Amino acid sequence: MWRILATSALLVGATSAGAQDVRTTVSGTVYDSVGRRYLDSALVQLVRADRPGEGRTVSSDANGRFRFDGVAEGNWILGFLHPALDSLGIPSPLVQVRVREPQPIRANLTVPSPATLVKRVCGFPVDSGGLWYGYTRSAVDGRVLPEVTVQAQWSRIRVVRNAVTRDIPEVKGPSDEEGSFRHCYMPLDESVVARAWRDADSSGVVTFTMPAGGLLRRDIYVAPVEMVDRRVPADSGSVDSAIVVPLRTGDGRLVGRVTRPGGQPLKGARLRFLETGLEAVTSDNGYFGLDSLPLGSHTVDARALGYISALRPVDIIGGKTAIVDFVLDNRQVFLDTVKVVGRRVVDTPQHQDFLRRQRMGLGRFWDEDALEKSRALYVSDLFRMTPGVNVLPGGRLLFRALSGFQQYCMPTLFLDGMRMGGLEDLPLDALVNVQDIRAMEAYTRGSQVPAQFQTMTGCGSIVIWTGARTRRQFQ
Repeated sequence: MWRILATSALLVGATSAGAQDVRTTVSGTVYDSVGRRYLDSALVQLVRADRPGEGRTVSSDANGRFRFDGVAEGNWILGFLHPALDSLGIPSPLVQVRVREPQPIRANLTVPSPATLVKRVCGFPVDSGGLWYGYTRSAVDGRVLPEVTVQAQWSRIRVVRNAVTRDIPEVKGPSDEEGSFRHCYMPLDESVVARAWRDADSSGVVTFTMPAGGLLRRDIYVAPVEMVDRRVPADSGSVDSAIVVPLRTGDGRLVGRVTRPGGQPLKGARLRFLETGLEAVTSDNGYFGLDSLPLGSHTVDARALGYISALRPVDIIGGKTAIVDFVLDNRQVFLDTVKVVGRRVVDTPQHQDFLRRQRMGLGRFWDEDALEKSRALYVSDLFRMTPGVNVLPGGRLLFRALSGFQQYCMPTLFLDGMRMGGLEDLPLDALVNVQDIRAMEAYTRGSQVPAQFQTMTGCGSIVIWTGARTRRQFQ
């Protein structure tokens, strides 16, 4: 079957007339405008416009080149087949070739540009949102899985009636019978949190950023969920008691390296595999390794004191060692060259309110001095000696509930005065970078929470104020 000929008869209606003794060569390349690369192993087909059953097929080489020799006189249709097109669900771009003389003919084939693909698949220009597409696969053997639900969420700030609100838009849908999925309306240049599941199989939480071009090809892997019980201290202020926490596990392995922008190894960087709490520290040469990881698509966090942290999606597949490298930028590069040596006399109203609540002393407070002295890499590090707080592996925080002995509840997060969701899906460490915090307050008891930060849950609240600090210390 000649798949590219489904519409060729409509595109070219005329046929050649006369003798068929003229023959020539038709050659060219197959180029992917999305991935900016030449396509290897693309099936290039050349068929007669008037006789769709008559044609020839060749495969492009590693440089995307193809060649047909001895092409007879007539009207021909040239196209190609490749997974890059199949996952998008678009037909092959067709090129009309007219052979009239023996001179060689050059005809290049191209996957359309990102903007063209977004418009074709989603029906709107890329300015209205991007397109994330790919295949859902099994992390056990890599095969394509159909009917897997893929969900993507992100945070959005909106101004409604002069009020600033934050909501969590969502795109969700199943992959088709061939395991292909396409999600439109994705935000550009913003962090996206995604996951996938089918029956008892699921991925982890995958964090990525949509490119400015509006098109992202990324498969997502699911696997059976394996759990293991781990004992952790029940209270960060005490070592006398413990609770059992179920965590995902598996036989996956991840290795990699952390370097500075110039390629120099970064010693002592911390790598955390989200959802498991497993951590590694880089060696003198910047290398790290993590074992007993759950299969599927997950997120890895890399941090070092004085450097911009990085989140990276990673696919842990059975029988293979995943490799991911990080390049961490020095935070000082992004600071103003003018050093601030004095304190601000007049501050924002929000910061003044923070100072007023701090003087009342009903909660736990971290001002700029406390944050700098802590030299913490993660927000959860600040809570490790706080009574009434349970720091779970991976940086999840639980506050002691008022009802029941040794019972814990999920605190509510307020970021710059706005209530946030998502602590159930991602740990606080993945939502907020400690280096971006100017001040923080925590109320571990519901009775302590100020009125503007109270919720119906009855649990405590964490209030974080972001912004540049008036002075910083670096290693």
